[in-house]
Amino acid sequence: DTSGPSLNILIKLMSVVALVIAPLIA
Repeated sequence: DTSGPSLNILIKLMSVVALVIAPLIA
């Protein structure tokens, strides 16, 4: 249960980074 919230934050962080980097790649 300890790794749950941190993993959720990591997923949100990666999604935000992906949205920021996507226009640069495309």
